Amino acid sequence: MAVTLPPGVYRRDIAQKSPAYVAICTQTAIPDGQTIDTTSNTLQSRMGVLTPTGASATDIVLSYPQFSCNIPEADFGVTYTVRAAIEYPAGTFTPVWTAAGSRDLVVAPGRGMVSFQPAPVWIPAGTKFWVKTFASWTPGNFYLSNHAASWISGDGTRRGTGLTDDTTTAATPVTTSSAGFGPSVYGRLSNPSVVLGLIGDSIMQTAVETGEPTTNWSFVERAMRGVVPVLNTARNSDSMALYLQRNEGRMSALRDSITHLFMGLGRNDLGASSLATMQANYAKIIAPFLVRGVKVYGNSITPYVTSSDGYVTVANQTIVSAGGRETVRVQFNDWLRTNWASLGLSGFYDWGRAIDPTDSGKWQVDGTPGQSAQGFATLTGGAVSSVAMGSFLTSSNSGGFNYPLSTTVACVVTNYPGTPGSGAAVTGSTNGSGLVTSYAVDAAGSGYTYPPMVSPRGSWTNDGIHPDARGYDQIISLCNIRPDTLVL
Repeated sequence: MAVTLPPGVYRRDIAQKSPAYVAICTQTAIPDGQTIDTTSNTLQSRMGVLTPTGASATDIVLSYPQFSCNIPEADFGVTYTVRAAIEYPAGTFTPVWTAAGSRDLVVAPGRGMVSFQPAPVWIPAGTKFWVKTFASWTPGNFYLSNHAASWISGDGTRRGTGLTDDTTTAATPVTTSSAGFGPSVYGRLSNPSVVLGLIGDSIMQTAVETGEPTTNWSFVERAMRGVVPVLNTARNSDSMALYLQRNEGRMSALRDSITHLFMGLGRNDLGASSLATMQANYAKIIAPFLVRGVKVYGNSITPYVTSSDGYVTVANQTIVSAGGRETVRVQFNDWLRTNWASLGLSGFYDWGRAIDPTDSGKWQVDGTPGQSAQGFATLTGGAVSSVAMGSFLTSSNSGGFNYPLSTTVACVVTNYPGTPGSGAAVTGSTNGSGLVTSYAVDAAGSGYTYPPMVSPRGSWTNDGIHPDARGYDQIISLCNIRPDTLVL
């Protein structure tokens, strides 16, 4: 079933004429099927999102999935009924309605999205609002999404038996899991704007990064800095071969609601597909977007290694080459580097060489122990005034692990590409368990217009597959991933 959004497309050929229905905020609500509720029959959720900094939004459409991004994509496990409301400003609720004038929207398993009618709510540019959802169903396989409406303060998903509709009540459900549930959010922006979609695996999904604690943005989402809305449909363990088995659901979510796409699949095809098959599948995946005028960007694949010292040194890493995966990775990356323009791509991000500039097949390192900690800077008058720990609903902080015990660690302060400022210096303090517990600003710097990235020196990966915060910062910086390079 095709998405039931109101008429309107947003291709380059009409982008300069009038606003259309697009994804209006950064969001990751498509169910990934990693968590399945088999016992509850009701759910309450509250999901906070922000409009882009350069455009206000109205005619807001809430769309609920008939599918889950299992591997491969599959029908949703149950038929469910939803009621929903838009909360803006905080504590003020606008219920949404079906075309028949009902607050109840029935969503049957299928291959698309089912939507409420547009809500006449106006949200200023760069402003947070919330979507509240109440869902009910006969117990079965109810699919949820990691970190959606369940991860940051102000959000929440509560599941249980016999819960009641709270969509017009000033309350936040209490989350007990890192998995939650909410709609995809579309609408009209006040002027033509870039809207970015993501397809990929766990690296694009950012399965191992905690993310920014007030927005829930990670990797590409935070690289866009709130300027460009991002609709993230990536799913860990996905591959090009699995995506091509079934993708109608994600296509219905993305098809007419984005202007640009980052295509990040390929890692999980290594060792399972030949180079020729990967090349053919890549072209098949991007073709429908290119035909619709969407600007597509590709990336190279990062290394896969094991380590005997926690990824502290390059020498103690061992390349995983089973099934010829490393040989094909190098060949596929070289093919993309050479042919991205002729394939129709509008750009290419060399993630592989950002992490491994000499194509050694191994991750670069800082040469000191520690993994996955991340700090979040605050600016005052263009200077870094403080750096905070991230605090999340089901995780105490973003302190990482394996740092030197009960001491201080130097941090790397990196500007988001295209943003000015320099001179800030930060150190982190660790506890007796090797977790970073706080940050001190040693030098405030000057001239910053956007808070820089902060990560303690240590590994660039915590498992030899995924970048951790330090690795993601490097990819964002060295690949120049920034909103102003994406143009209509």
